[in-house]
Amino acid sequence: MDIKKNSAIIWLSKTGFLVFIKGSNSAFNFQFTADSVQYFDIVNEGKLTTQIEEFLARSKISNLWIHFVVGVDAIQEKDFEINHDEDIEKFIDIIPYEQVLFKKTFSEKSIHVAAFNGDFFRIISNVLEKHNSIFLSVLPYYLLGINQFNIADAQSIFKKADSLKRESIIDFADHTENNYSVSQPTKKEKSSLPLLIPVFGGLIVILIIMIYSTSKTPVNPSPNAAIIPSKAIVAPTLNIPESTIDIKKMKIVINYSPEITDKVTSVKENLINLSYLNVTIIEKSGLSGEVNTITFKSNLPISIKDEMFSFFEEKFGTLQSKEDSRMESAIEISLVK
Repeated sequence: MDIKKNSAIIWLSKTGFLVFIKGSNSAFNFQFTADSVQYFDIVNEGKLTTQIEEFLARSKISNLWIHFVVGVDAIQEKDFEINHDEDIEKFIDIIPYEQVLFKKTFSEKSIHVAAFNGDFFRIISNVLEKHNSIFLSVLPYYLLGINQFNIADAQSIFKKADSLKRESIIDFADHTENNYSVSQPTKKEKSSLPLLIPVFGGLIVILIIMIYSTSKTPVNPSPNAAIIPSKAIVAPTLNIPESTIDIKKMKIVINYSPEITDKVTSVKENLINLSYLNVTIIEKSGLSGEVNTITFKSNLPISIKDEMFSFFEEKFGTLQSKEDSRMESAIEISLVK
């Protein structure tokens, strides 16, 4: 191991992270701010990156071998019975972050699944790598047998972390380059093959009937016989029902003026209780307009539009409704008062 580097632990929590360097008497603390992180979701990646850069420069942190630990309040956990892979996949899918890193820990009768917002590791590691630091592992807190970081236990933590590198959520290829493969949930696309097979089969049968009908020659037709046009054979129309929208994954973006911060504090929690899990709340200065607006993507079912309009009207009063077919998100709300 490179003797110029010091061993360190980064402990991630929902309010920030701390950096403890082996042999120190104290840890360096970095606190997330509302203009870059809200509800453990990154709302301004550029600002967060700059803040971390300034923190490292101010604290003179560089040249580290790092164990990255995800704390108890920064991780989502659940136990599953053996052979319940579909339930595990659903659990991971509903976690509302763009990059979800997770680990499965197997026991005799169950599987423990722990997942967290992987964008925090991506951003923190990208900045620290520029400061000549290398990551050795990414570990959930429970593998170390503790719920929170304590300097008095630091030596024991380093010893356990070194022995648990093989249990890392991310598999680091070597100790000189941060090459790693990330285990992420695989998105399974529904196959259209079962639906198309009977359609193709039906078309083939129709084609055979048409060929057979046109190839038959009438026997001794009467010269005065009326020519009766054959009935046209029409292929059946395939009506595919409109797919049901999964509100758990439906993207909702809420922009709000700083003057009404207190009023929007509980909005995300209320929406999550209604099963709307993919909600992003962003504070924006200089929002224009005199009235709150809610904009729906045009193809949303009327039932969802009515529910969301009533929800925000009840909380924020008069609301103007719009529609836009070009929106990336399903619903966008602008709250100015």
